[in-house]
Amino acid sequence: MLDWIVRQAECDVATALTIFWRGQPACWIGDAGSTPDRPNGFSYLNRRICAYIANRIGEGGYPRSKIAYAPDTWTKKDYVDLAEQEKRLDNPLFRTHPDLIHDRNGRTIENDAAFYARQDFHHSFDCELPGDTPRSDAVMERVGKIERAMVSLLPSWLRR
Repeated sequence: MLDWIVRQAECDVATALTIFWRGQPACWIGDAGSTPDRPNGFSYLNRRICAYIANRIGEGGYPRSKIAYAPDTWTKKDYVDLAEQEKRLDNPLFRTHPDLIHDRNGRTIENDAAFYARQDFHHSFDCELPGDTPRSDAVMERVGKIERAMVSLLPSWLRR
């Protein structure tokens, strides 16, 4: 389904970027562990999707940009790591184009607040911690502190 979505002419660049970064592209930029005739779990498809999105974005191939996209600090750090990994590879599967990390203006997508109120969600993991408890507050305070410290590790053009 995700492969089909990112290949559509009307796919918004924010949708493609969300799928790209959620697909953990650093795992696939140099991956050669699977082929169409011998897939390795979901790795072949993830590799194919990440490469397709990166290459299409690098060519300016997602002209629709009506949805807002603002990468968080963790995604910016992933971009820096991905660019470093690309430099170490002789034949990377795709290139880390700056358009993979830029903010996009547009309509903000509203999530279902009732759903998210059930759990504490943060980036790629979710914690089933009751809201407004000392434990959940302490965890989120620690996550915020780590995130603020990480900003200083980013190149100046990625800081905000």
